[in-house]
Amino acid sequence: MGACAHFIDEKWQRQLFIISLDPITGAHNGDQVKDYLSDLQSEYNFRSIPCCITDNARVMSAGVSRAALPRLGCALHATHLLVCDSLAAFTEGKDVIDTIRRVAVHIHRSKQSWDLLKEKLNEVGCPDKRKMPLEIKIRWGSMMRMLRVASAQVEHLSDVCEQVKVAPLRFEQRLILARLVAFLVEVDDFCAKVSVI
Repeated sequence: MGACAHFIDEKWQRQLFIISLDPITGAHNGDQVKDYLSDLQSEYNFRSIPCCITDNARVMSAGVSRAALPRLGCALHATHLLVCDSLAAFTEGKDVIDTIRRVAVHIHRSKQSWDLLKEKLNEVGCPDKRKMPLEIKIRWGSMMRMLRVASAQVEHLSDVCEQVKVAPLRFEQRLILARLVAFLVEVDDFCAKVSVI
């Protein structure tokens, strides 16, 4: 578990210090979080902690509450959870996302398939010739990067789709892919702006 101290110094400059990065042993629960915070407060002799900003997991909320500290949930984590839930409920895009996932996995496993696709992308002058990134299931940003590359290469993926025995994306599925990428890019831009405030 990690803890950072954010504050404004006497010269009105924003400061950030990582004060703790400790492995967690045993159950990850509210009491453990409370004990961790209490130990930090004692060790560093904090006079006050105006606010604890945590992810939005129940464990963190319970631990901060038990430590009798004010808490604010992280807006970026809330955004992450919202996007993940929205993608899970987006039934119209499920087939599109599954097809792109299968293609991405295949070109990472098959050097021959990747070499053929790369050659085709070069021949036609595709603006994005990168190998499609693999998705990390719990990180929507990795899905966005995968889908963004796929969207640029979608017209040239039919051979790979045939190799993995999935139908190439139809016109309406390509529209769904384009809209999905546009939505995720907007959310990513929002998160980038919020993270520097």
